[in-house]
This record gives sequence, C-alpha cells and structure tokens, in this order.
Amino acid sequence: MPNLPVTASSREVKRPRPIPRQVCDVITLMVYGRIDDENCAPVGFVEAARLVGMAPDVMRRWLDRAEVRALLLKERKAFRASVCAGNELALARVRDKSLNHMATVAAVRQLQAIDEEDPHRRSAQDTSPFMTIRIISQPAAPDPVVIEAKPIESELGSDPHDPTRQLREPRFHDPTDPDDR
Repeated sequence: MPNLPVTASSREVKRPRPIPRQVCDVITLMVYGRIDDENCAPVGFVEAARLVGMAPDVMRRWLDRAEVRALLLKERKAFRASVCAGNELALARVRDKSLNHMATVAAVRQLQAIDEEDPHRRSAQDTSPFMTIRIISQPAAPDPVVIEAKPIESELGSDPHDPTRQLREPRFHDPTDPDDR
C-alpha cells in the first residue's frame, strides 16, 4: 500500500470543551451583578469566582480561553441591549415633562434621528475595504530671507586645513549694525 500524503481532511478536528456551569455563573456575576445586591453592581472576576466556589487563578485560566471570552462578550452585548431598550421611552419622558426647553429640543431631535435611521446602515465601527483620498493644499512658502555677511579674518590665517589654527566660534559682521565695522 503506498504512503499517501496527509491532507487537511484527514485530521481530526478538536472540539472545544463545554464551559462548566461555575464559569458561566462567574460570567453572569461579572456582567449582571449579584441579584441580592440592591445596586446590582457587577462583580470583579476574583470576587465572582469566590462567590461560586472557584479559585481565582483557575478562573483567570478560564478567561484566557477564546470560547469563554466570546461568552463574556456575548453576555455584555445582551446586557447593553436590555439596558438600552428603554432609551426611547426615557427620551419621550424628557420631551414631555422636562422644564428645561433645551433638553426637550434635544430629546425631540434624538427621537427623530432614531426614527430616520436606516436599519441596513453600517455603523462607524463596521469596516469594509475602501480608499480615502485627501487632497491637502499647502500654503505657499514665504520667500527665503537672505542675509549677506562676511566672516572676520582670523589672525592665524584663513586656511581651514591648517592644523595649527585654533578653532573658535565664527564671528560675522552684521551689515545692519553701524558700530560693527
């Protein structure tokens, strides 16, 4: 029997292990908070792990897994959707009952903007292949200023290749100064 090359279809696909119930409970506590708490404030992963009986280092290792992070992001998105579901009603309340006329106008504008939104419109976070060409016109450069000055001759000579000459700061005559002649 000839040795056939190994192909991608002959490899066994590893399926991710299911996420344990304790890890799901920790994620629920991290997103929604404790039910018995009056504020329902979210809990950090260390405290959430302790509440469900997990060691924090074990929970940190679970958070390193892609499927657990995906579950966390999915729960956070669902939480934001449930919280934002009442935004239109809150805007209508501001529009109808606010004593601040600028808040009323802003609420009306926002409600109209929600009404006019295209459901198929892409959000600013969605990306697609595109190219932007920006044409920026540069202001004209000012004419260069030319200062004509003659260097002062040194006592040792003006030969720059002379190894015995002493180096010092060059001094120039200022043509606009009448005392510098």
